[in-house]
Amino acid sequence: MFLAAIMLSAAMPSVSASIKAHSDRPIGEVAACVETEFDDVGVSENLSVEFGRKVDFRVAKDVDTPTSPLMSFEARHDGTLILYGYGDWKDAVEPMWKSLARECFPELQGTVAKARS
Repeated sequence: MFLAAIMLSAAMPSVSASIKAHSDRPIGEVAACVETEFDDVGVSENLSVEFGRKVDFRVAKDVDTPTSPLMSFEARHDGTLILYGYGDWKDAVEPMWKSLARECFPELQGTVAKARS
């Protein structure tokens, strides 16, 4: 059991920065929009997970040799939206959030979103 926990933690990237907010929009609609926006600059994967939807982002060159995602977006059943940035991409969380808000959840566009480390 302990070995499985170590292997799982090694497979998961450590979170460097995140932004969290709440929206009443349908999570499927938000996740599909985020997937489209991520696909404009790289490759995304829209997944159904226990808590709702998760969209992972990688740069295009990583498609043939998948690596850990550079960013992940979660749209949870309770309306919670979270954008994570990993490693060198932690500084991209705030600008990406602003872009996603403009396109995918404009009701949050005017709110101040600061990344947490």
